[in-house]
Amino acid sequence: MLLAGVLVWSAANIAAQTPDPAVDVHWIGGSGDWTDPANWSTDFYPRNDHPEPGDRYHAIIDAGGDYTVALDASVAIDNLTIDAPGATLRHTGGTLSVAQTLAVLQGEYDLAGGRLSDARLATPEPGSFSISASHSVLRDVTLDSTVEALIPNGFILRVENDLTLDNATVRLFSTGSTTRLRFYGGGEQHLLGTGQVVFDGTTGSDTRALV
Repeated sequence: MLLAGVLVWSAANIAAQTPDPAVDVHWIGGSGDWTDPANWSTDFYPRNDHPEPGDRYHAIIDAGGDYTVALDASVAIDNLTIDAPGATLRHTGGTLSVAQTLAVLQGEYDLAGGRLSDARLATPEPGSFSISASHSVLRDVTLDSTVEALIPNGFILRVENDLTLDNATVRLFSTGSTTRLRFYGGGEQHLLGTGQVVFDGTTGSDTRALV
């Protein structure tokens, strides 16, 4: 949607990017596990190719109230939209593969030890992205211009294969402990696109590294 020349993100924008036969599935629970079917508007939790091969999903977390969606399993979907101010998706384990866009319009996506794969991550205000566990992983992820990824003091954010910045910012923040953006895996890994990697905090640059 264009408003006064500005792109306005909405769940409808995300759904429009999803080719048929994608199905919108809404979170209807309070705090709970992604893999509990009772928390979703269908009788199963969203993951592509289930219950039938070729099934595709756009998962939408937009229920009211304050709650945490816990993800500790590997799930592949087409799109994910978080659009509730009191919602937090806490991703503690497994691989979340998003073929197109993970958009945090309101609420928070907390990468807390899991792996985010293939996604284009967008966090237009007031949405937010946080990294709350060291050794969390980004695999073949594009960070949209709305993203500022803060790697906290003493944390390592792992990158597998490529990381693309689309005018995004990655900030390595150190107050004394080594803080790193580290590329892992065999073969070549690349930092692609245009953006900023900022060395921040109160100590010298020897405690912050892009390796």
